[in-house]
Amino acid sequence: MVMRMLLIEPYDDLSYTIGLFLEDLGHEFDLVSDATPCGGSLAKGRYGCILINVDQNSDQWRDHGLRLADTASRNHTPVVMIADHNLDAATAKSKGWTALQKPFTLENLESAIAHAVASV
Repeated sequence: MVMRMLLIEPYDDLSYTIGLFLEDLGHEFDLVSDATPCGGSLAKGRYGCILINVDQNSDQWRDHGLRLADTASRNHTPVVMIADHNLDAATAKSKGWTALQKPFTLENLESAIAHAVASV
């Protein structure tokens, strides 16, 4: 199923790679590299799925991704949390979001999106 995605990823190399994966899967996407101002983009029905870098290790990024995922979930928008570490993945799973741990393949991304969409 092709849908419009929101990718919230602060690192250029990762956003480029994930963007290529999304294009290969046939999805359209908007990219946001700063989590702070994008809360308004999470309106219900605007996106079929939101992919968010958890990155709890960055002082600038800490908890922004988690707050955005909470907002998206309240709007019944599927969330895939992209996790660097087991702790980040565990945090995402404990909140009921689909966790996609780095490194991942195109197939892993496709499966995570399908799981998140089916879970809502």
